[in-house]
Amino acid sequence: MKDAATFHRDLISEHQRVAYEFRRLHHLPTTYRHWALQPSEIEDSKIINHIHELEFMLAAIDKKIHIACEAYNIAVCRQVSESLLQKLPRELRNLVYRYITTESVTVNDPNCDILRITQEEFPYFVNEPRSKRDPLCWSHFWRDDVLGKQFAIELVESWYRYTKFNFSRRLGSMPQYFLHQDRFNMGLHPHALVTDITKSIAVNHLFCKSAEVRERVAQDLELFSCLCPKAKLQVKLYWQLTVNTMEGRNNMKEGLKSFTRPICLLKKVGIHVTVSLIEDTTWENRYELQHKEAMIQAWLSEVEAELQAT
Repeated sequence: MKDAATFHRDLISEHQRVAYEFRRLHHLPTTYRHWALQPSEIEDSKIINHIHELEFMLAAIDKKIHIACEAYNIAVCRQVSESLLQKLPRELRNLVYRYITTESVTVNDPNCDILRITQEEFPYFVNEPRSKRDPLCWSHFWRDDVLGKQFAIELVESWYRYTKFNFSRRLGSMPQYFLHQDRFNMGLHPHALVTDITKSIAVNHLFCKSAEVRERVAQDLELFSCLCPKAKLQVKLYWQLTVNTMEGRNNMKEGLKSFTRPICLLKKVGIHVTVSLIEDTTWENRYELQHKEAMIQAWLSEVEAELQAT
């Protein structure tokens, strides 16, 4: 039977060995970890318990280090960002904000590979905006405690003002939510800040025979009338090969007529509206594409004439 001093000395020695093995196990590649000493190979129950305690202590220390590092980084980042940004005029600060945020966002389109904002997969409105769990704004730059409240508001204002927002071909209420609800809960009014929007419209919505569907398309466009003057609204028409017929041309003429009201409204409030047809690169449809583009230009001329008359 070992005396207490010898047992204590052996325990310390074993502790050092286990600590070394633990560190070696931690740093070795995964494929070689089975070489390291396993707890099942150690007979002394006290040492086995000590290994488990060591693992628990290391995990607890790692967690504390992670929390401390994040708190330190936030404090340093805020101090540096505030002292640096305060020295810059707003124009240069906007350049910084534009550099660290996205240039374009596709709204309500699950096929988007940039940032997907959908009501189904990634909710546009979240309970904790500007957090790590926010799929839209996961970056630390969005967080108030990192930038400071003043610069966080400026950054979000810049994001609204300089980001290009693309609305998909789907009909729905997404524009209404987007334009009138600030997802960052900062008291901002997105419709007064957003300056660049692209709205895509599928021709089967605009040029179908259903007056109800055409009216929904018109109402969707009229939602953008709340944008600030001189904002850009690009309307892109997605054409389909199935309507490259005389009936399709006639439906197009009728669709453009129902399109006149919202376009006139948007132009009257000072929004710069452009309407274009998505190009079909197939050779056999090039003539048909030119014909439809001519129809659109003729219709736009009629819209301008109507605006001048009123």
